[in-house]
Amino acid sequence: MDLLYWKSYLHARVAEIEPLMTTPWGFISASVVIELLARIVNGIGRGKLTRQQFEAFVLGWMDDYGPNAERPFKFNSPVVRLTNSVEAAESEEKSLATQMYCIMRSSMVHNLSLVAGDSELRSGGADYSIYMTDRKTAETQGLKHLQNYENDAVVFVGEDLLDDIGKVIDKVFAAAQGDEALRANMAKHLSERTPVTLPGKSNE
Repeated sequence: MDLLYWKSYLHARVAEIEPLMTTPWGFISASVVIELLARIVNGIGRGKLTRQQFEAFVLGWMDDYGPNAERPFKFNSPVVRLTNSVEAAESEEKSLATQMYCIMRSSMVHNLSLVAGDSELRSGGADYSIYMTDRKTAETQGLKHLQNYENDAVVFVGEDLLDDIGKVIDKVFAAAQGDEALRANMAKHLSERTPVTLPGKSNE
């Protein structure tokens, strides 16, 4: 496995996304790259990436998105999961990693919506828990990436999200140089489910 090639490949895909960050397609594409990285790290190959694996990737590899961040993000209100029980479920802390999976990765990617479906509600998702914007608009509105927003949403500034994804790419490939198990997982996924390259186009 050529680590330098795949690192360059992923950075090239992120660069292609940046002009789209004023549209929903930018965030959808960013979500795809995050999931791809989670699959690569876990060596998923042709298998299924679980919600738990996705969330663990966010918490473990995306430095500013977990509890160990310099300024950890916290929602202001809890969430109550949808259940089949006649009794209401107990409220629990609303997780940023869960909202990224349920709302951005699932609802946005598959339904072009910030509204959670039943499966997302059962997993702890909450409608409109992510407020998506671009850097120019955020600056005009005085908003910053990963800050609290109205109706208990988190602000995602598109270009800042892409910067963070770029840092994760660097972090993963740096770690792979000294981690044989991680390198094996990466090789497994990239060989079994190789990411697409358009004919006649380079990855630079």
